Formats: sequence, C-alpha cells, structure tokens
Amino acid sequence: MESLALFLAIVLLTVFSSAFVAIALSFADSQVARGFVYFFTLLSGGTSLFMAYSVGSPGSWGMALVIVALNALAIWNSQRVKRSGEENKRFTSE
Repeated sequence: MESLALFLAIVLLTVFSSAFVAIALSFADSQVARGFVYFFTLLSGGTSLFMAYSVGSPGSWGMALVIVALNALAIWNSQRVKRSGEENKRFTSE
C-alpha cells in the first residue's frame, strides 16, 4: 500500500512541477521554449483532468482546476511575450 501512495505522490509531483516549468518557460522569447510550454501544458492539464475524473472527489477537481489555471496563465504569458517581441522587432527595424 505504501508503494501505491509513493507512486501517486511522484505522479502528483510531476504534474504540478510540469505546470510550474511551463510558467517558467513562458517568459522565454524562443520558438523552442514556446513548444515546450505547449507540451508541458498538455501533459500536466491532461493528466490532472484524468486524475480528477478517475478519483471524482471535490479535492481532486480543485487540484485539477488549479493546474488548468496555471496552464492557462502559462499559455497567455507565452503569447504576451511573443507579441511584445514582435512589436520590439518591428519598432527597432524602422
């Protein structure tokens, strides 16, 4: 039984940490970093929603909501950085 609890703790740590990695990478102005943002967002969002659906408790749905909100923040910030980088390139090239 302890091994199952350890496995779930490792899975939860991976899901939460990938959401924070996506937020950290969203500040980079790079195509590769943006690709990793989308990858980590899909990974952590899909896993958290699957775990919430399979467990079905209100606490698991709350955790999934927090992770999905962090992922939405990471994608929004990545798009914001992309737009500001394009504006800076446009203004400096003139």
